[in-house]
Amino acid sequence: MTFSRKFSLTLSLCFLPGAALFAHAVDIPGGAKSLKPGRYTAIVKLDRPRAAKDGVEADIIVPPGVSSPAPAVVFIHGNARNKDFYKTAANFLIAPAAVRKTVVITIQNWWPLSGDKLEATEDTRRALNILIHKLVDAGAIQGNRVYLSGFSAGGLAALATFLQSIDHFRNDAYKQKFLTSWASLIKASRKDPDDFYYNFRNPGKEAGFYPYAGIMYIKGNFYTKFFSFVNDPILNAEETRKHYAVLTGDKKIVLTVGGDKEAKDVVKEVPACRSFLKNLGMRLDYHEFGDEGHNIDKSSIELLWQMLP
Repeated sequence: MTFSRKFSLTLSLCFLPGAALFAHAVDIPGGAKSLKPGRYTAIVKLDRPRAAKDGVEADIIVPPGVSSPAPAVVFIHGNARNKDFYKTAANFLIAPAAVRKTVVITIQNWWPLSGDKLEATEDTRRALNILIHKLVDAGAIQGNRVYLSGFSAGGLAALATFLQSIDHFRNDAYKQKFLTSWASLIKASRKDPDDFYYNFRNPGKEAGFYPYAGIMYIKGNFYTKFFSFVNDPILNAEETRKHYAVLTGDKKIVLTVGGDKEAKDVVKEVPACRSFLKNLGMRLDYHEFGDEGHNIDKSSIELLWQMLP
C-alpha cells in the first residue's frame, strides 16, 4: 500500500496577505463528547478546502470503561481511493484501546482520496486539528495526550500534521524575532500581532495548530520538498535546529521501516525522513524490522502503545 505517484508541490504554510479569517464547521455527536461507548462519525466542513468539498469525515471510537478526559490515538490510513476506508483501517487499534482506556480517532486521508494531489493532505490536517480542539474543549479527551499515527501514505499525512501544526509562537524567542521581522507588514495589515500570525498568515488557531504529544510513523512515505515549510526565512540553519529542538523536546517520535520485503521507495524514504528530522534537532526512535514487508505488523503496534505513558 505504498504511495509514490506524481504530485504537485503547492502546499504552503502561509496564506496570501489579505486572506479572510477561515470559517469551519463541525458537529461532534453528544455520545462522543460524553464518552458513551460507541462509534461516532463527525464531518468537518472546511472553508476553502483543497479537495474535500463535502467535508472531511472521521470516526471517534469510544471503548467501554473510558472516563473523561481520556488519551487519544489518531490513525491516518494509507493509499486508498475508497472514502469509507478510514472506517475499517484502524480496527486493529480498537481491542488494545479498550484495554488502555483510550479513544481512537480514524480520519480520511485526502491525499489519495483527492486523486494523488499531495496538497490535499492539508484538508486532513486542518480537519483533524479542529476536531481535536473541539473534543478537548468538551472535556472528552486529554489535551496533552493526543498521539498521531499513520501508515504508508498516512505516515506522511501524520508527519505533515505533526510538523505543520507546531505553534511557533509558543517559543517566546521566535515570537519576538517574528514580530521584529514582520513589523512593517503587521503595521500595514492593521491587525493585532497574534491575529496577524494566527488568522492572516495561517488558517486560524484551531485549524492551524495543535500540540500533539507524539507521532508513530509506520513505514511512511517522505518527500523532502513537501516539507519545505520548516524553512522559515527569519531563522538560519542553527536557529532552526534550536527552535524545533525546544518545541519538540518533550514529544515522542517513532519511525519504523521493514526489510527486504518492504516497498522499495519506503526503504529509501524512511531513512531520509529520519535524517531530515534529526537535522531539525529532533530526538526520535528509529526501528528497522528486517523480516517485515509493507504492512502494519505487531512490532509497530506494540511501539505505538508504548508511546502512551
